[in-house]
Amino acid sequence: MLARLANRDMVVLGHGLIALLLIVVMGVGVTGRQLTKLTFEQGYGQAFAITRDEAGVYTAAVLGNSTRIKSVYELASCNNIGTALKIEAAGVCLTVPTVINIELAPTIFWFKEWRTQFVTKAIETKLDLRGYSYEFGQYLDEFFRWIKR
Repeated sequence: MLARLANRDMVVLGHGLIALLLIVVMGVGVTGRQLTKLTFEQGYGQAFAITRDEAGVYTAAVLGNSTRIKSVYELASCNNIGTALKIEAAGVCLTVPTVINIELAPTIFWFKEWRTQFVTKAIETKLDLRGYSYEFGQYLDEFFRWIKR
């Protein structure tokens, strides 16, 4: 059966492990520096390093051993294809238009055509009303003359 250590002994053991780890890390650093001086290379040694590349993969190196961890998992993609925003997720594609093109030339043509027809008919109506009012004025003059007699 294993005997449990006292708290004081655990603290001493923890301090010892931390000191050992620091000595090893410092030793690796000193050794790397000495090798660099002996080989006249401009390289450097690292006891601990974490790097990340463009693909989202982290690499952690501790005392020469490295581990790769991928941090990016593609759940969906979003692409701008000029006139639309394309969103793809779980095999489903959704396209949202960002530019709406409306051809107004035919509409403007017909508006101009209708305006021309309206103005033409309005002028004809005005001339007709002027003629009718002149004729009606003639009838009124005759009627008033007839009443005065």
